[in-house]
Amino acid sequence: MRRLPLPTLLLAAPLLLAGAGCSSGIGIETDPTLFVTATAENPTVNVVNEALGTSVTGGFTLSLHLGARASGSSDVNIQGFQITTKDKTTIVVDAVPLEAPDTKLPITIDPGADEDVKLQINLGSDLLAKEVGQKLCNFSEMIYTGSLTDSLRGGTLPLDSDLVTVSGCAP
Repeated sequence: MRRLPLPTLLLAAPLLLAGAGCSSGIGIETDPTLFVTATAENPTVNVVNEALGTSVTGGFTLSLHLGARASGSSDVNIQGFQITTKDKTTIVVDAVPLEAPDTKLPITIDPGADEDVKLQINLGSDLLAKEVGQKLCNFSEMIYTGSLTDSLRGGTLPLDSDLVTVSGCAP
């Protein structure tokens, strides 16, 4: 029996393993994500100046992922969010009240799953101070920054949104 040189075996090993996974119907799981990963995508912030204060609307899509190799499901919940300047040096809106109108919180995510949840600001009938609206408009570009709780991790997961340009500001 002829033996292949070691460099040839090392080069061929990934192909052999991939082929074995395909032919047997069992794929090789390569997703290393053992805990929940999260992104805050497509953020919006809209300011409406009213006679007695400022109304702020908006939100973002919370995208969650848990790899197939995770030891179990995870319950993910909103811990708290703020709207800050893009460099995070100034908090403009503290304790942003976010809700998931189409999803019950906490969100249970199973191994190998992805979940997208629309979160939106819900001030109810409350208004923020006029100065808050002015700051949002003056800074113009903001981010949501905050954290989630993750039961599988047994702790919190920090999260920053993509950059958002504030809308609704008078020229």
